[in-house]
Amino acid sequence: MNILKNLFTVALIFVGGVSLSAQTFSVQASIDSIIIYIGEQTKLSFEVIQPRDAVVTMPTFDRELQSGLEALESVMDTVLLDDNRQKVRQTLTLTSFDSALYYIPPYAFVLSNDTVFSNSLSLKVVTVHVDTTQFAIADIKPVVRPPFNWKFFFSLLGLMALAGAIISIVVWWLIRLWKKPKVAETVVKPVIRRSPTEVALEALENLREEKPWQNGRVKIYYTLLTDVLRTYIEGRYAMPTFERTSTEILESLSFLKNEQADACRQLQQIFKISDLVKFAKMQPELNDHLRCLAAAVDFVKTTDNTPQSGVAVQTVSPSEATQNSAPVQL
Repeated sequence: MNILKNLFTVALIFVGGVSLSAQTFSVQASIDSIIIYIGEQTKLSFEVIQPRDAVVTMPTFDRELQSGLEALESVMDTVLLDDNRQKVRQTLTLTSFDSALYYIPPYAFVLSNDTVFSNSLSLKVVTVHVDTTQFAIADIKPVVRPPFNWKFFFSLLGLMALAGAIISIVVWWLIRLWKKPKVAETVVKPVIRRSPTEVALEALENLREEKPWQNGRVKIYYTLLTDVLRTYIEGRYAMPTFERTSTEILESLSFLKNEQADACRQLQQIFKISDLVKFAKMQPELNDHLRCLAAAVDFVKTTDNTPQSGVAVQTVSPSEATQNSAPVQL
């Protein structure tokens, strides 16, 4: 008696489990239309009810579902249900170009160890009947030649003439440009850079030849003399001089006191006399003019770093200058 009771309990549990599984996992197949004409389309849908966290293995469908029946596209859609379930809908668009009755077999859907098959369906594809009594089938008509379009002909002729004229003008312009005499190229001679020593000695020689002090231009003479020295120092030692005073220039050249002390003293004497002439209106003696010029020449030659100066400057002693120079009233 107990054995029968236990078997009955197991049977109830098995039936209850199958019923619960059927409620949580099921498959239903449906089709929009079971009869279509050749070339028309219909929708085949598979609705799967499953738990939300479950993974169901669905069948894969090829382009040709079966011979003569094609699946054009496949669309998946998911809708959440209550009791932690969801409905997954897979919709196939079917069409056929062969008239026949197609059997759509059941397809297997697998959830873990549980396999559920969809219900089978059928689809009938029929041809379009033509009433030959109303619409007689005629033979293929011959090719009809359209009438000659004179308007298009003359338009095309005008465009060809315009294109020919443009091409002729372009060719004429290119030939003229090619035959045009070429302008002789201008030869630019390279500029020879002169050393600061050459420039300074040439300027001092010009001052010696002009002798501005003889025309009463003593202040101009010393201004030109110091400008020549400032230009030379700026080019020789790469330092700005025209923005500095004489004292500042001498301070910048203080390094010359060790190696070229005489040149430094000469420059200091020239700047001293020049400042007195320009700012204190001092009138130096005639010999002072020539001494300053000779000292400037000596300073340039002493501090020159070039192998040889390109301008020869004649130095004049004070006694020779006195003999050659006419007396000037300062």
